[in-house]
Amino acid sequence: MKIALFSDIHANLPALEAFFADVEIHKPDAIYFLGDLVGYNIWPNEVIDEIRKRGIPTITGNYDFGIGRHSDDCGCAYKTDEDKAMGKISISYTNEIVKDKKLCLSPVIELFNGGIISYSLSESPNFKQISAMLQGAFKNMDTGARPILHSDQGRQYQMKQY
Repeated sequence: MKIALFSDIHANLPALEAFFADVEIHKPDAIYFLGDLVGYNIWPNEVIDEIRKRGIPTITGNYDFGIGRHSDDCGCAYKTDEDKAMGKISISYTNEIVKDKKLCLSPVIELFNGGIISYSLSESPNFKQISAMLQGAFKNMDTGARPILHSDQGRQYQMKQY
């Protein structure tokens, strides 16, 4: 089985296109992205669209995490004050340009083996998303299972429907 792993595209659409051209030649059985889709370059939305179009499983990189949290810190290990200032400009630009491209993930993870029992995606965290995720989890559990569910987000506990 051939597996293609790639990472650190950082919104560089020409680099991503070159990677996909190579994928067409080598035809791997699976493709996984290991983090940092966005940041530093001018094509974050186009890069996100290409990954979504192909349904490539993606791990959140430190820059992606900063954007997901709408933070002014990308988690980069900048050493100088000048680099830190430039980093803030970069993440601010990326936050502004990707604001309509974010998806919220709501997973149920089996802590024993790390497997995903259920998940749902939504453009904003909401009760419909949480309900879909829970319904999927209950559907995938063995009869008689007695799950313990925990969330560190707290938002769902504040919803009237919950």
